[in-house]
Amino acid sequence: MSDIRKLINIIENIEHLGETPEQVRSEIETKIEKIPDEGDLRDVLKFTNRYTIKGDVTKFATLRNYKDMVSGVILQALADADINESDVKKFLKKLSKDGILNSGLLLTPRKVHSYEDLIDPAYKNIFDSIKVDLFQKIYGKMGEMGDVGKGEYMLDIISPTVNRRGAPGDLDINGTKVELKAGENGRLGPAGSMSLAGRFQREFLPVVKKLMPNKVRLITSPTEFNLKQNMSYFSEFFETAKNVKAALTVMLQMHYPDYNVKQIVDAVVDGSGNINGQKLKEQMLKASYSSYKDAKDFDGVIIMDSAITKFLYIESPDDMVAVAGSVNVAFPSWTDQQSNCMKITLSKGGRSIGTGDKPTGLDAEPIAKPKAPGTSMSADQISRPGRRAEPRTNVAKSVDRKRR
Repeated sequence: MSDIRKLINIIENIEHLGETPEQVRSEIETKIEKIPDEGDLRDVLKFTNRYTIKGDVTKFATLRNYKDMVSGVILQALADADINESDVKKFLKKLSKDGILNSGLLLTPRKVHSYEDLIDPAYKNIFDSIKVDLFQKIYGKMGEMGDVGKGEYMLDIISPTVNRRGAPGDLDINGTKVELKAGENGRLGPAGSMSLAGRFQREFLPVVKKLMPNKVRLITSPTEFNLKQNMSYFSEFFETAKNVKAALTVMLQMHYPDYNVKQIVDAVVDGSGNINGQKLKEQMLKASYSSYKDAKDFDGVIIMDSAITKFLYIESPDDMVAVAGSVNVAFPSWTDQQSNCMKITLSKGGRSIGTGDKPTGLDAEPIAKPKAPGTSMSADQISRPGRRAEPRTNVAKSVDRKRR
């Protein structure tokens, strides 16, 4: 066995060997004298660093109730980083006492904060040197009640005022109950909502047949009627304002069964039947937040980007409307096999929002459409379609788009 391997065994198994710190130091000095390679020497120094800071890391991990695996990852990351021992001890003491997170700034509504804004600058370099290791080695393994995401455990580590309060994503930040929505998978909407797959034929197609019986044959795919910011095809298909409102009301009711969707329709559809896509996004975000809050116990939501570098706090439906221009959304699809919730993530760009910024998106202004005579029927004239599946009409594969 090589001298290096023996030295590593001594350091890693000190507790089992029963040796005192003085004996370990003596062994280290003896072995280092025989090490010719600088790379091997650096490896030895990393292992000795682990020994010198192990007690501090263990104390911090115990205080925060972390698993041994988490404690081990933090210990290795700090030992491998090129950080002065006294700085490491100071860093761990700061994490244990009051943390390095500005939680008050984090919970300021309607403003996007960067990671740099929120971290105590005196300790940012140290945390930057270990955070990649933490992300890669602890991600999804930290929580006792399920997998925990990167943003959640990062906040948990850097501040003692952040505590998990239930399922993954549920946090208590200095007494404020917060839900985290991170990356591309932040879902917002009615709890337990059912998928839309199959509901087009069962529930929406009968509505189309009542409103536009002569146009059913033009439908090539349910996704043509997906909610999105550019709703020009939807308006063109249903032709009149009454028909557009009626069809949109039925569709939105599927998303928000306990919400007054009429107020959404009245806000987004103008007198000519044009749908303002930006307003639709705003109103659906508002309804999604309201429905989600009605079903869950929280004070606000933090939206993060997938890289965990930007944070946006929302504490009311009106906040959700105000920040609509700074979040990206994926609207539910008729073919979605999961829940019909909206997916939200932060857009690239500015900080302050909701203070008069111009709306963004494909449809910030209503899109004009050609008018044509057609059947007109209001939402309250449409009987609620039954749950029985109806055979779908055979449709042409090639459609003359000009007829729309």
